Amino acid sequence: MLYREIAPHPRLAPYVRTCWMLSGAASEMGPQPVLPDGCTELIVHRGRPFWRHDDSGIAVRQATRLFVGQMLAPVVLAPEGHADIVAIRFEPFGAFALIGGHQSAPASLIVDADSLGEAWLSRAIRAAESADTAEIALHMLETALLARLDQRRRRSVDARVATAVHALTRARGAMTIEALAATASASARHLERLFQEQVGTSPKRFARVLRFQAAAAQVTAESPMSFADIATDSGYFDQAHMIRDFVTMSGTTPREFQRSLGALTKVMLG
Repeated sequence: MLYREIAPHPRLAPYVRTCWMLSGAASEMGPQPVLPDGCTELIVHRGRPFWRHDDSGIAVRQATRLFVGQMLAPVVLAPEGHADIVAIRFEPFGAFALIGGHQSAPASLIVDADSLGEAWLSRAIRAAESADTAEIALHMLETALLARLDQRRRRSVDARVATAVHALTRARGAMTIEALAATASASARHLERLFQEQVGTSPKRFARVLRFQAAAAQVTAESPMSFADIATDSGYFDQAHMIRDFVTMSGTTPREFQRSLGALTKVMLG
């Protein structure tokens, strides 16, 4: 399959991390985990939707229009037939700003985007589904989001949340909550309430995801360091601490993850 990322429109850049497309034959792929990355996404299946496997191994066909909240664990997906997907990957607070709603509501859930109750968004998604090309489909989604800015429908992201998100991202999650609260000029309790509303998870959990992502990128590098060194470099107390996070967020140990990395997991690894 071909995975491509496209930079968002400059006016959307504060709220959208990237736009992406995935296309090609997918029938030969088995179930693979998609990992938490600290972002939320709007996903439109223009081809056949993927199967989602739960912990018991039962597979359920996903909807064609998806809003993915803050993932707290891996989601195991199995493509089928020909994939044709366009998606918007928001900054951690981007969906709150452009779509609205308390972000803890869809957190850790993958829901039908129509259930968000935003008629303008549902119209844009339906137009993207029937667009002649994936590029045109993405343009339609971006146009709808830009209209939110033009109509002054954007919600204001609290400056303390933005400051904290950027600080944690730069530190790859390796910051104490006390240091983070001081950086954001907020109490730890108030910052947590703001994060739950505008990011969809707590600062501690968000930091944990970023730390895991940093470690996973090194584990899958062409010339990875030892697991002990990766743990230290990624801000873990020790290797056992890193292993626990891998089991929680990828479903496997670092070694198993390294050995069984699939194509879908690889392209979605932030």
